[in-house]
Amino acid sequence: MNIIPEKLKRARRSFDDLPQITLLEDWQHNVQEDRWYIKIQIEITKSSQYVPKQTDWYVVISSAYPFGNLKIYPAAKNSIIVTFPHQSNNSKIDSSGLWRTGDICTTVIDRLYTAEPFDIDSRLFFHVQRAIFWLEDAASGTLVSDGDLFELPSFDTSKNSHISIAFSEDAVSYMQWEYIEAKCGIAVLSQIPNSNVRIYRVNEFKSLPGQDKFFVNATWGSLFESNSSDIYTAIWIKLLSTPVLNVWQPPSTLRELKEVCYSQGIDLFALLRDCLPRIRDNKRHLLLLGFPIPKYHKGEGEIIFWQALLLPYLSVGKKTYNGFRPGEPGWWLRDKVEILKDDMELEWINSENWNEREISLRGQLPLQIKKCNIAIIGCGSLGSTIAELFVRSGAYKIHIIDNDIVKVGNLSRHILATSDIGCSKSKAVANRLNTINPHARVSYSVGGFYSCDNGTPSIDISKSDIIIDCTGENSVLNALSAMAYKSRCHVISISIGLEAKRIYINMQNAQVFQYDSFFEVISKYLVEDEDIAKKMALPRDGTGCWHPTFPARNDDIVAVSSLAIKAIETYIISQEKKPLTLVFEQENQNGFITGYNIIEKVAHE
Repeated sequence: MNIIPEKLKRARRSFDDLPQITLLEDWQHNVQEDRWYIKIQIEITKSSQYVPKQTDWYVVISSAYPFGNLKIYPAAKNSIIVTFPHQSNNSKIDSSGLWRTGDICTTVIDRLYTAEPFDIDSRLFFHVQRAIFWLEDAASGTLVSDGDLFELPSFDTSKNSHISIAFSEDAVSYMQWEYIEAKCGIAVLSQIPNSNVRIYRVNEFKSLPGQDKFFVNATWGSLFESNSSDIYTAIWIKLLSTPVLNVWQPPSTLRELKEVCYSQGIDLFALLRDCLPRIRDNKRHLLLLGFPIPKYHKGEGEIIFWQALLLPYLSVGKKTYNGFRPGEPGWWLRDKVEILKDDMELEWINSENWNEREISLRGQLPLQIKKCNIAIIGCGSLGSTIAELFVRSGAYKIHIIDNDIVKVGNLSRHILATSDIGCSKSKAVANRLNTINPHARVSYSVGGFYSCDNGTPSIDISKSDIIIDCTGENSVLNALSAMAYKSRCHVISISIGLEAKRIYINMQNAQVFQYDSFFEVISKYLVEDEDIAKKMALPRDGTGCWHPTFPARNDDIVAVSSLAIKAIETYIISQEKKPLTLVFEQENQNGFITGYNIIEKVAHE
C-alpha cells in the first residue's frame, strides 16, 4: 500500500494555486531507492521548436524531505528530449523508464531573487515555480544571456568516474594554438601519483611524423616533475567550436560525434586514420577533443578546453579484416567496420583545466606577491603554517630552511603527520606543500641557516624577493643583518609571545637590515612574558631531562599565521620603504576571543 506521508500531501498542496501546473499522478514511493516521485504537467505561454506548450515532468525527492535531494526530470514521454543550458545531459532515459536523465537547474533561474527555503510548505513550491520559469526561458531562448559566464555542456562521465584528465591551458597557450595549423596529433600524459582516482595530466601536445614539427608543453610543479616515469600516449583532435547538437547536448554516439565534426568541416575518420597507428598496442587510449571556449556566453574564445573520451580496443596483430594480412590497411578497415560503429556509445572522461589561474579562483594573493621567490627560515608550527597558507593562496616558489627533524610532540600544532616522524622538517614540509598544488615549486635546505662558528649565513638566500624568519631567534636576525643582498628585498621577522597573546612583526624593505629599534619596541613585552612564565608550569617536551616548550594551541598558530600573511600583503602592496614594527595583542570580551588589535605600530627611520 502506498501511504503518502502528510508532509508530502502538504508539500503538493503548496502549488495547487499555480495555474500552469496540473497534477497527473500523485506521490509514489520507490522502496529500493527510498525516494518519492510525483508526475505533473507544466503549461507555458509560448511553445518553440524544442519546447511544446504542455510538457510532463517528474519531481523526485528524498524521503527526508524537506531536506535531501530534490530533482525535476522531463518525463520519458510528452516532454523535452533535447538538452538545454542549466540542465544535465538529457539524451538517455532513467532506469525507472519514467523520466529522462536531464534534471534542470531550478536554483539558477530565480526571478524573485530569494534563497532556497527548507520547510515543508515552501521548498517544493520554490522548485516547481522555478521549473515554470526555466521552461519559459528555454522556449524563448533566454536561459543564458550575453555576459553570463560560459557553461560547458554536460558530458556524461558516469561510466568512467574513476578516471580524470588534467590539462593546463591559458591565454598564452591559446595564442600558441592559433598559429598551429595541424588538426590532430599525439599527446603525452603521466599518471598523477597517490590519488584516489586515476588522474592523468597532459604534459605535451606534439605533431604527427610528417607534419610541421611543434610542441605545446604544460608547466607543472615539483611533485609532477619528480614523478614522470609512467608515460601514456593519447591522440588529440582540435575542433572549431564546442561539440554539441540538439541545442546544448554533447554527442552520445560515434554517429553524433561524426555529425558534429562534419558540421564544423572536419572529417573525423580521416583524422583518426592518421592518428590510430600510434596507439595500436592492445591497450585502451584517450582521445582529447580540443575546442575554444570563452569566459562569457557568446564571447570570443580565450582558452582551449580538452574534453577526453576513452577509445575502444583497436585492431592489432592478427585482428585484421577478413582477407587482409596483419598491417595498417587491414587493421584500419576492421576498425571502421567492426569497432568504430555509428552506434558505439561514447565514454566521456572527466576533464579539468588545472591551469594556475583556474584553480586559484577561490582566492589568491596579488600577482606581485605570487610571483616572488620566498624563503622561510624555520618550519616549526609557525613557519610551516605560514608556508602552507602561502601555497594555498598561489605563492608557489618557496624555499624552506630548517635543521630539525620531526618528532611526535611537533604534530599537535604542525602541518605534518606521524608518517613524517624522524624525517627532516624542511624536506617533509616541502614535500607536503608540493602535493597541495600541481604548480607548487617548494624546495628545501636541511642545514641551519647560519654558521655557529661566526654567526654568518651558511645558506645563500640573497636572491630571494621575500625572506621570512619564523624562528624567534636573535641569532637568525643577526645573520640576516650580516648577509650581502644582491638587490632590495623584503625581510620579515614574525614571533609569538607567551600563549600567543601577542604577535611581533618586523618588516623591512632594503638591502641593509638592522633590528636594534625592533628590539627596543618589543623588549618590554618580552620581559613581561618572562616574568609570567616563571610562575607557570610550562609544558614539558617529553619524559627525561626537563625542557620547557612554547605554550600555544594549533588554533592560535593558525590565527597568528593568517594575521601575519595579511600584514605582509599590506606592507608589500603599499610599497612602504621604511621599516615597520607591529605588535598585536589578543582581545578578550566577556571571555570570548574576538581577534587581535594593534597596540603598537612604529615606522622606523
